[in-house]
Amino acid sequence: MLVLAYLGDSIYETYIRKYLIDKGICKVKELQSESIKYVSAKSQAMYLKEMIDNNYFNEEELNIIMCARNHKNNHK
Repeated sequence: MLVLAYLGDSIYETYIRKYLIDKGICKVKELQSESIKYVSAKSQAMYLKEMIDNNYFNEEELNIIMCARNHKNNHK
């Protein structure tokens, strides 16, 4: 399951980078600092909570999300 999350993070980050470039941001340093606002674990958790609170997901999707969020890994 963590391998799929790892792959999903890379797809999400690619989408965010394209979004920021399409907004007209051309400086790499600015692109990096703006992308962190979307792709950091803290930001993703905030957006996920907002989506859950707004009933964005169906029951099956929520079960997958809760299973993934409760998955333990060995990093600090």
